[in-house]
Formats: sequence, structure tokens, C-alpha cells
Amino acid sequence: MTEVPRTFLDIGGIKTAVVVVGEHNEGTPILLLHGWRASIEAMWRVALRLVDEGFCVHALDFPGFGKTDMPPEAWTVPQYAAWVMRYLDQAGLEKVNLIGHSFGGRISLVLGAEYSERVGKIALSNSAG
Repeated sequence: MTEVPRTFLDIGGIKTAVVVVGEHNEGTPILLLHGWRASIEAMWRVALRLVDEGFCVHALDFPGFGKTDMPPEAWTVPQYAAWVMRYLDQAGLEKVNLIGHSFGGRISLVLGAEYSERVGKIALSNSAG
């Protein structure tokens, strides 16, 4: 498998692995959220397929997973969702479509419920919650 081209950002004091691929176009960007104990790699083939279809795709390693540092203490689901919102703010993303797998699906559900003005469509795969 090809190495995923991560960059690193500080999101809420946490060194975070991020991938942004595809052209920034007029369409709504897509945010991919991986499952528990997974990483960006779990969503990489999906990202590449979406880029081939003309989408701009963002993906994050959640705190404590992949190459992102641990959170300062054990987090609740709403804390993970708030952290994702910090990323959206920092990246200047007013609205995104979400694809969430497992735990990423659970976070997607919270984001859609609590931050509906920032979320367009949600696609869930084997979603928790």
C-alpha cells in the first residue's frame, strides 16, 4: 500500500495527522472519519476513489489513533465531535459531507445532530451508535 501523504496540524493542542486530497472546487468537501482503533489508512481507498470523481477529501486520524497524539484524558463522543469541529474551523470548512465508518459513524451522527448547519449529507458504514 502506498504511504498516505499526511501533514500535521495542531488542533486544540493535539498534534494531528491530516490528509487533504483532490481539488478545492465549488462542491461541498467530504470529511472521512475512520473507526475505532483504525486510522486514515482504513479510508484511503475511499478517498482516492472520491478524488477520481472530482471531490476534495479531508481525512483525520482521531486523537489516540494512527499518527495523531493522545488526547489529554479519556474523551467522550461529544469531545471527539467538538475536536472535529475545531478542525473544520481551522481548515475554513463551512460545510462538509461526512462518510463515517464504525466509530467515525457515531461521531458523524453527533455532528449531524449538534452541528446540523455545518453538515450536508452523511453516509454511514457499519456505524456505531
